[in-house]
Amino acid sequence: MFDLMKLPAELRIKIYEYALVRDVIRIVSTAHPLGAMRPHDNRHTQVYNEEPNPNKPVILRSMRTSYGPSSICYPENLENAKSIAGEMVGDEISWSYSIEPDGFPPLVNIFLTSRKVYSETWPIFYQKNAFAFTTPLQTLKSAQNCLSFLYDRPYHALRHVRELHLLIGNAPQHAIRSHLNEPPWHLLLRDISRYMSVRVLVLYFRGRVDDAPKDPSPQWPFKESLCQITGLQELHMDVISESTPEQITTFVNEMRSKMVVGGEQMGSEGFRLGLRSMASIPWTANRPGNSLLTKPNIPDMERHYCY
Repeated sequence: MFDLMKLPAELRIKIYEYALVRDVIRIVSTAHPLGAMRPHDNRHTQVYNEEPNPNKPVILRSMRTSYGPSSICYPENLENAKSIAGEMVGDEISWSYSIEPDGFPPLVNIFLTSRKVYSETWPIFYQKNAFAFTTPLQTLKSAQNCLSFLYDRPYHALRHVRELHLLIGNAPQHAIRSHLNEPPWHLLLRDISRYMSVRVLVLYFRGRVDDAPKDPSPQWPFKESLCQITGLQELHMDVISESTPEQITTFVNEMRSKMVVGGEQMGSEGFRLGLRSMASIPWTANRPGNSLLTKPNIPDMERHYCY
């Protein structure tokens, strides 16, 4: 039997990187029967696919909501679970999250090989991957998925996550501040700033980034809530909005000046302004929104809208 640990450390690291590192790992919602993913008496069981299957999501952990432990989701508390999960779901169904199947998912089964292998692989998985929570039209669900994913990680893993991608908003005409006024976003932005050492943040804004005239919560300091996250090395933004190009540019520059180390010295060089539609919203094909990209090679979120 081949002994992996007899290989030189440099070669083992190459193997681990091939197995675990991808350009972007997207975390999406999946629905599963209550109790199907782990035993009732063991709330810490992790569930992985028995073997890689490009057509099947890789379940990292399930039966955990963004508001509390899995015990609230047992059938006797089903009404509570429906509300906490943020969805009106059928009997004995609760939301969980998984890695999106993209043809070459990370081979997370390697974590189960041995304690030694786990100790060598988990820093690579968390530190060298970008984790994206960007399901179009589901900005609240994306925030809940991110909270659940982060709350399920041990503290040492959180401190190693270096890159996050987040979706804020669901349509160009809606105010961003109304989304950020939701409790999951309050918790997420607070906890990212408190417990993580994120160095690269990619934000996809789908909505108005100015003080929208019809916004029901005009006093909510949404910019201040975003600016809880500081000390970034890079902040990239992909904006589609009914705000004017000038308003979008001002917003992006303000966020970079407060969130990025040395951001106040960063200008608008490299910004790509234009008009773009959203594949997830058909009417935008005839009425595209104003758009801004802070760099040209930001991963395309729109091709992942069909779930």
